[in-house]
Amino acid sequence: MDQLPPIDPGQIELDVPRPSSDPELPGPFPVGRYAGKLQEEMRKRARVLLVGEVTGVGRSRVQAYFELRDGDGAVPCAIWLNDLERAGLPEGALRDGAEVVIAGGPDYYPGGGQASRTGGIMVQGVFWPSVPYYGSDPGRHPASMMLARVYFDFHVPTPWYCSDADGNVAYYLVLYLDASGHAKGYVDGWSYNYSGGGPFCTGAINDMLNKAVPGAIGQVQKVLDDKLAVLASFSFSTMYYLPGSGTSSQGDHSENADTDLAVAVLS
Repeated sequence: MDQLPPIDPGQIELDVPRPSSDPELPGPFPVGRYAGKLQEEMRKRARVLLVGEVTGVGRSRVQAYFELRDGDGAVPCAIWLNDLERAGLPEGALRDGAEVVIAGGPDYYPGGGQASRTGGIMVQGVFWPSVPYYGSDPGRHPASMMLARVYFDFHVPTPWYCSDADGNVAYYLVLYLDASGHAKGYVDGWSYNYSGGGPFCTGAINDMLNKAVPGAIGQVQKVLDDKLAVLASFSFSTMYYLPGSGTSSQGDHSENADTDLAVAVLS
């Protein structure tokens, strides 16, 4: 990092892009290293007391964020929720319009947040017209065809100036019997949806998911192939879906067709 030029965050200016060989500019530097250096330099700046009016209060899973402003300017602010709790403020003290004095200093989030799974794998049957990418190729499958939607929930942490994102990733499987009656299957497509990430982070989250989700199709296909390999030596005449887990034990069972799907095959 000692090869990077010193950074004064208060004097950074955007310029028209120039060729990488331009002798007037140092670098080029890997953006991740530059972001890390920017964070380091900002954290060197002095912590101070500020007074102003609170506006735009919001919360993510881990932080409260707001803007502190007066007639001459504004500073975006954030505080960890556990720190806010330890501050012992009265209920509703941090609200729009409140006049406050706060202590803190500048910081920078270098990016690179990763999505993490927050629950188990779930499966449900979905008719082809209800699949999110149906509109791009409606004739690919019959409208009466059901696909297996394999999905899981995820969480994406974000910088303090954005809300965290929560959603799910789904892969859609086509299961069938070939001409010899052998059970086969393939990953037909994928989708994701989430809420949060605003106001500035949805683009980065989309970029990450648009790369990671289709990039895992090969792994999903391998898991499917391994499961179907157990049936490779058998031939069947019929395959159909059953809502629920397909348990065969006696007694009453509570099943959720939105999270469990069983595949039945008959010889």
